[in-house]
Amino acid sequence: MVYSIYSYLSQYENNPFIIGGFQTKNESVFETINLIKEEWRKIKDNGITLKELNEAKSYFQGSFSRNFTSTSSIASLLNTIQYHNLGLGYINERQKIIEDISLEEVNRVCFEIFDKDKLYFSVVGAPKK
Repeated sequence: MVYSIYSYLSQYENNPFIIGGFQTKNESVFETINLIKEEWRKIKDNGITLKELNEAKSYFQGSFSRNFTSTSSIASLLNTIQYHNLGLGYINERQKIIEDISLEEVNRVCFEIFDKDKLYFSVVGAPKK
């Protein structure tokens, strides 16, 4: 369906938002948009599963080392820690912070922010309707 798909949180002090994107063939653009909206609806209505939470935690734990692969990635990490006032101990405490996130807490946030009717798409290319 898609060549790639991604999303990430863009954290601003007063207006954080989720940015995402995907690449697909022109004929699949609107079908993909509808599938994304349906997944957002499912998350809002049902939340995520414990398995999905554990997989996400595993990903975040395992991918953290990528922050130490270059001078610019280390600087970016330190900038993020400073910007969000995470404190000097954040790097040492990060693993426990992630481990302590509960399914109930995640699903509470899902119910609050996942609204398929608030998704906006910018289509680049020439999709066929």
